Amino acid sequence: MQKVQRCIQQRDRLVGQLSAFGEATSGNLSKAAVPPGSSNFFWRITWKEKQKTKIQYVRPDELQRFEAGIKQFGKLKKLVNQIGDLNRSIILLQRTGKDSITRKSRV
Repeated sequence: MQKVQRCIQQRDRLVGQLSAFGEATSGNLSKAAVPPGSSNFFWRITWKEKQKTKIQYVRPDELQRFEAGIKQFGKLKKLVNQIGDLNRSIILLQRTGKDSITRKSRV
C-alpha cells in the first residue's frame, strides 16, 4: 500500500497548486480583419457558453492579460488531468489491494 500513499501525497500536493491559477482564462485569441479584407486587424476572444460561441473584442491594453490567462489555463488543464490520472490510479490500487497496477495483454 506504499504506492497508494505515494499517489495520495502526490495528488494532495497537486491540489494545493490549484490556487496558483487565479487568473486562468478559457477561450481562444485570434486576429480578425475589420472590415473583412482590410488591413485593419483587431484581437478578439472566443469561448463557449451554454453551447453557444461568444465573441468579445479585446482592447490593446487587455491583450497581455488575456494571453497570460489563456496560457495559465492550459497549465491548469494539464494539472487537473494529472490529478484525475492519480485519482484513477488510487481507486484501482485500493480496489485490488495490490501495490502495482498490471494490465492483462490481449493475444
